[in-house]
Amino acid sequence: MPKRLLCCIFLVLMCVSGCDDAPKPKIGISFGVGEAKRWPAEKGYMEERAQELGMEVETRFNKADAPKTQMQDCFELIDSGISVLILIPRDARKANEILAYAKKKNVKVISYARAVMGEDIDFFVGYDTYRIGQSLG
Repeated sequence: MPKRLLCCIFLVLMCVSGCDDAPKPKIGISFGVGEAKRWPAEKGYMEERAQELGMEVETRFNKADAPKTQMQDCFELIDSGISVLILIPRDARKANEILAYAKKKNVKVISYARAVMGEDIDFFVGYDTYRIGQSLG
């Protein structure tokens, strides 16, 4: 399942990168997540695929909002020159400042796995947990 989602993300990344002569985008990934085993694995999938496509990736894990908040991490990623931010928000209701800053800096935002409600999201990649539960039942 995660590989299918990752393919969708990188399809979007290729679209925002423009023509073949343009430099490949730099991607920032912000994981505002807990200790679940899936996140390091998905980080590895994303980094591996980005490397195959010749892209640069910078990843930040923010598990407890200390010593830096996820918002601070995202602002630093945006200021470092990324073209795309993949955001797995700690709190979807508190992501509006991140979205506004990204939009101001012309950085595309992909909300991954957790929906962020806001008009500044460029793309959402998720899954239908209800259907997954039905197929397992």
